[in-house]
Amino acid sequence: MDSDELKNIINKLDKEVPKENAAVLIEQYGGGPDESQIFANTNGYLRLGIEFLKAAIADIGSTETRENSIDVNLEYLEHPDSSIWFDYFERTEDLVISREHKETLKERFIGGTIFIGVIVFIGFAIYGFFSFIRQCT
Repeated sequence: MDSDELKNIINKLDKEVPKENAAVLIEQYGGGPDESQIFANTNGYLRLGIEFLKAAIADIGSTETRENSIDVNLEYLEHPDSSIWFDYFERTEDLVISREHKETLKERFIGGTIFIGVIVFIGFAIYGFFSFIRQCT
């Protein structure tokens, strides 16, 4: 799919899905951003997706704040009770997600604890085996 075809599809979606009654509530319910949730009605999810699609084709530097900024309008979607707001959007092709799993400290601790537990179990099993042999002789 070429760039013009993609732009036409996005523009058609933008015209066809009404902004009226579209609502999105984004909130953090826990202690950090990893404990967040999104509530939206059907038009809210559709319009949110359309706004992000428009961000993919927006002119870079379209706002005056930063060099790679892009103009994304979510204000009409944001529910007044949202606790998370977005003021700045930037598109960069340098952003890469590594698909490699990086072991966390918690995973290392659990793995190490299990390893030590197995070694201790084997040690007790060997000790018990030799104690049993000694008693039988």
